[in-house]
Amino acid sequence: MLITNDFIFYFESEDVHTLFENIYGKNWQEEVLEKQHFCLKDDIFLSIYLNELKPKNIQEYFKSFMLGFIFLNTVNPERNNLIATSSTVSSLIVQSCLALVECSKIPPGIFFDEYDQSEFDDLPKEDDDGSEIIPLMVKGVWLEIGLNALEMFTKNGWIYSTEFDSTSIGMSPEEGLNDYLFIPTNIFLAHLNEFEIEQF
Repeated sequence: MLITNDFIFYFESEDVHTLFENIYGKNWQEEVLEKQHFCLKDDIFLSIYLNELKPKNIQEYFKSFMLGFIFLNTVNPERNNLIATSSTVSSLIVQSCLALVECSKIPPGIFFDEYDQSEFDDLPKEDDDGSEIIPLMVKGVWLEIGLNALEMFTKNGWIYSTEFDSTSIGMSPEEGLNDYLFIPTNIFLAHLNEFEIEQF
């Protein structure tokens, strides 16, 4: 759950009433009444962009999805404990590519290099939570776009990075790419009303 001055975001699987009571006490209804509530599906992805600057092409949507996944991990920080949903560079880029494939029906080959499946026969087929592991290698152009987007978000004051031991969740260090988690700044969260949040 994420609570700001104006908004409350939570996932549908969360026990919202218990969380509100733990935070505000028995009279929690009075505290949350004036805020705008967003109940998010557990498998949702978000496109977040400045008001009146709706993405016009796949690169702009890609960047907006990256910001959306960073935001979702603030609503539920437990997502950072899974390779597939963490806010590391690799995971954010893969998630954003997959989001574009799902919502636009763009062929996966636009984003990912093809591999001989036999190269991955020795890899585990399921994650600890039973999710299927799909070995994907992002094309260099999308890696570059993703890194540039994170740099832009940081310069705009929307996100910051914090050190993270990605090996603790079974990730490869990827030459330092996954040594950080990206988190929204308080400034970004305080100005959410300046952004559109589109749910998919």
